[in-house]
Amino acid sequence: MVEINSLVYISTPLNVTKDYNLTWQTNPSLTVTSDSTAEASPLVSTLYYTTVDDGKCTGNMDSVLVELKLNPVTAISPKNQTICKGVQAEITATGGQNYLWNISGSIGTETTENKRTISSNNSTFVAVQAIDAPCRGLWDTAFVTVDTTDVLADFTVLPKEGFTLFEPTVQNLSYGGELYDWDFGNGDIRTITQADDAGVFGGYFPTYPLAGEYDIILRASRASGCVDSTSKSITVYKKFILEIPNAFSPNGDNLNETFNVITIAGVQIQGSIYNQWGEKVYEWDTNKEENNWDGMYKGKPVQMGVYLYTLKLLELDRTVHYKKGAVTLVR
Repeated sequence: MVEINSLVYISTPLNVTKDYNLTWQTNPSLTVTSDSTAEASPLVSTLYYTTVDDGKCTGNMDSVLVELKLNPVTAISPKNQTICKGVQAEITATGGQNYLWNISGSIGTETTENKRTISSNNSTFVAVQAIDAPCRGLWDTAFVTVDTTDVLADFTVLPKEGFTLFEPTVQNLSYGGELYDWDFGNGDIRTITQADDAGVFGGYFPTYPLAGEYDIILRASRASGCVDSTSKSITVYKKFILEIPNAFSPNGDNLNETFNVITIAGVQIQGSIYNQWGEKVYEWDTNKEENNWDGMYKGKPVQMGVYLYTLKLLELDRTVHYKKGAVTLVR
C-alpha cells in the first residue's frame, strides 16, 4: 500500500543475471530506472507486469500490485469558540485512526485520541492531522478565544424588611456583564442590557403586595457565555390599615364633605349604608367606583342623623374582613 501520488520503487522478484533480459510492460505511470527496478506513481490501484528471457525462452512473466490508499480527510470541530478564563473547551477531530495534535505550537506524539480539552487564560490555536497509516491527511485548525473580562454580579437592597406594598430600592453594583437578568421574586422578571442598566438612575423599585420571604436574584452574563449570579433575601410583613370616620358634614365648606373609608392600596371595599329605618341609601364597590358617599340619596340630600354601614374588605392575599358601625351626618 502506498500514499497517493507517491513514487513506488518496484524490483523484479526474479533472479536475473546478465544472461537474461528483463522487460517491463509499458504503463504511463511506470518509469523504468534500471534493468530490475522501476518507479510507479499510480492514480488508482494498478498491476505492473514484467517478463524475462534468455534469448532462447520467452514469456516468463510476473506481476506486482501497487494498491492505492487515499489520504484521510482531517476535520476538526468546532472551528471557533469563545470561552471564559478557566473554562474548558473541547475539540474533536475525525478522519483517521490516529491523530497528531498541535496545541499552540507544541506538537505531541501520534495518538488514537480524537478529543482534546483545552483550558487556557489566553487565546490559542489548535491544529490536528488525521493519520491512517501509512497515509497522512492535511492539517486542520481551530481557534479558541478566551474572554478575559471578569464578570461579577452584585447589588444592594434597602431596606430588607417592610410591610405589604413594600418598595425597596435595588441598586445594581455588577460589572463586566453585557446582560443583566433580574428576578425580583414577586413575578417581576426583567432582562436589561448593560446600556439600559447604566441609564437606570436611583435603582429599581419592585413592589411586594403580599407578605412573605422573597429572594431577589441577579444574573450577569456576556455573549461569550461568561456568567455570574447572586441573590439576596427580603422579608415583607403583613399590615392592614383601616380608617373609618364616625362623622362627616356635607355642607359645602370643603371640610369632611364625604364618608370615605381609608385602607391600604390593593384592598377591595364593598360597602352599604342604611338609614334608621333600614333602607339602603348608598352602596359601592371600589372595583367599580370610589368609596365616597356625599350624603345624597336619589339625587337629594338626606337628613342629618345617624346612619349604619356594613363593609366587606378583600385583601390581595384573599383575606376577607367584615366591619359594621355607625356614622353621624351633620350639616
